[in-house]
Amino acid sequence: MIRTKFTTEDLAAMVEMLHEFDDKLTHWSAENANATWDVEVQIGNYEYFIIVTVENEEDSNPDRLDL
Repeated sequence: MIRTKFTTEDLAAMVEMLHEFDDKLTHWSAENANATWDVEVQIGNYEYFIIVTVENEEDSNPDRLDL
């Protein structure tokens, strides 16, 4: 699993990033059928957080050897 957090103070920039993530992740997942993704938005005081989580079926394989 890969989780990445993006932070901005600009609402318009956050909306633009959300659209960009959705487009790119939708295209990417079409080529990676075993993968799933999720985008979470958190809104704070003049701060916006976008958390993108990508998980591939291979990530949950307990026999997988990471080098």
